[in-house]
Amino acid sequence: MDNLQFSSGSQHLDQLLEELRIGDNVVFSVSDPQAYKPFVALLKDRAAGASPRIIYARSNGMLDSVMGDWPNVQVLNLVALAGDDLLDALECSMREIGRGVHYVFDPLDSLAPTFCSSEDLGYLFKRMCPLLYALDTVAYWVLLRSKHSDKLIADVKDCTQVFLEVRESAGEFILTPLKVAGRYSERMFRPHQILDRTSFTLKALAVGSGDQQNYARILEDKNRELIEIRDALDASNQELQARNQSLAEQQERTRTLTNMLSDVLALLQMGQEIASSLVLEQVRQTGIEAAQRLFKASQVSLVLNDDDLDIADQMSLLDVEDQALQEFRQLLQEAGNCRQVCSATLDGGRSVAVAPFLSRGKTAGFLVIVAPDMQLDRAENRAWLEYLSSVIGVAIDNARLYAELEEQGEQLRSWVERVISQEETNSRQFALDLHDGLLQLIVAAYQHLQSARAWQDRNPERQTAEAELGSRLVRDAIHESRRLIAQLRPAGLDDFGLLHALRLFFTQQMQDTGLAVDAEFSADWPTLPVSLEAAIFRIVQEAMTNVLKHAQAERVSVQLYRDESLLCIEVIDHGQGFDVGKVVAKPERGLHIGLVGIRERARLWDGSCTVDSELGRGTRIFVTIPMPEDRGDGS
Repeated sequence: MDNLQFSSGSQHLDQLLEELRIGDNVVFSVSDPQAYKPFVALLKDRAAGASPRIIYARSNGMLDSVMGDWPNVQVLNLVALAGDDLLDALECSMREIGRGVHYVFDPLDSLAPTFCSSEDLGYLFKRMCPLLYALDTVAYWVLLRSKHSDKLIADVKDCTQVFLEVRESAGEFILTPLKVAGRYSERMFRPHQILDRTSFTLKALAVGSGDQQNYARILEDKNRELIEIRDALDASNQELQARNQSLAEQQERTRTLTNMLSDVLALLQMGQEIASSLVLEQVRQTGIEAAQRLFKASQVSLVLNDDDLDIADQMSLLDVEDQALQEFRQLLQEAGNCRQVCSATLDGGRSVAVAPFLSRGKTAGFLVIVAPDMQLDRAENRAWLEYLSSVIGVAIDNARLYAELEEQGEQLRSWVERVISQEETNSRQFALDLHDGLLQLIVAAYQHLQSARAWQDRNPERQTAEAELGSRLVRDAIHESRRLIAQLRPAGLDDFGLLHALRLFFTQQMQDTGLAVDAEFSADWPTLPVSLEAAIFRIVQEAMTNVLKHAQAERVSVQLYRDESLLCIEVIDHGQGFDVGKVVAKPERGLHIGLVGIRERARLWDGSCTVDSELGRGTRIFVTIPMPEDRGDGS
């Protein structure tokens, strides 16, 4: 049984899944059952060889047209087994059929007359899937997305070994493996376009999942270019062998091409080593070691523009004489201007080269090399050096992006912790306000009203006094209820909109704190979804809180206006200001974390936040949010 080979019938699909394996339950998630048939038809060539056998588990006969004329196909009629003991009968039949076969099922929903609920269908799959696995089979199942609950689909996905999603887009079928147990490759889980549903050739589609994956694709393209260079060198080698009759010349040229190919492979390996790290210092050290190995360099320096030392000062740290330092400075200027590798020959036959590397479209630094011979002045080595510098530049860019991502993640975690803590504090305070305020008023009002009822017909004056006192307490309870509701939701936001709520908020702030607020709202400010208006209110509220806590300002200006398709929120104070680079990049826990909250609220609506500040000259917070489209949330 260990030698049994299963196949989907498509070489491309087998390669994508790294071959079907004994025990695989393969589930196809489709919107149209017709999209399932081509996958079943792929098994036709395998069925002709009768190994492994094909068992058609028939329920509604959807696959009759596909399976009807196949040789060596056994039909397992599920309808004939239907009844209270269908699961037991089906299990008994599968055990009788034996091991090492290939099952093909009609759609799972076709069993709905017997298994009338999602729970029943889920139980059927959860019971049959382990049995088929234990019997060393491969089974094809199909789910119609529109006919099953999300929970059933999730349960099936958890239980199966292979889960394939098939979608139709603009007349093309897209296959995406969402789960493949026990195996993995870089391209396995990418969406693939089915180019030909007869031979089932597949084409991997690009995905956008962040800067790291973008870099992986760039590196992949670079590797492909190097392979093309290697293939071109092989072709040149063959052409030289055919044209040159002289064995000596042929061997010499072959040796030259071999050396170049070795350099290409060495360069490729070094590029992979450099790209494998996301720590800046490791990238720097790996880049220096790669240059030393590749060019047998005696001196290598990787100079970054943002290092603490000036570039010229860093050059002076190299163990070279003054003439070399002077040559370095000239090459640095030349390479920085033209953004290309620049080289020169020093006294004693040595060569020196300076290769700039870019990060985010700007020159981020230079790779400086001194070699013991004139090899750096050769065109091919300049090309290798240019490639090496480009790999270093991309790796440094990724390392910095990774560091920024880590910093932003820490900021977000701190903000979430603060939000949760504030929520708990607010909840406790609200509970206390309810117990000590509103509840006490209601209890007291109830007691006085009960007392008034007790004095009825006995002492009308006392009854009237108690009733009036109870009514006054009820009014106080109503006022207290409104105050508590205002704590939970900005006053006037739901009934009168964002601008009215902000005016009330600014008025209250001026009364409570003495802070002067100049508010200006453009006449063309639109009516927005309730959730977006709440987000903008909280952004302004957070900015005002920052002003009160940190700015020591007496006046603040707030503007809301439209700029074409953008909503613009601007808060300017005239306070003490701060160092944006230190505070925004690495906010201390609890200090200026409100800026993180503003940024994250804006990002939830695809917006952005910029902060401009200078010590002694105030702070400007500027938030832009695209005009919202219908997000389907009912807002």
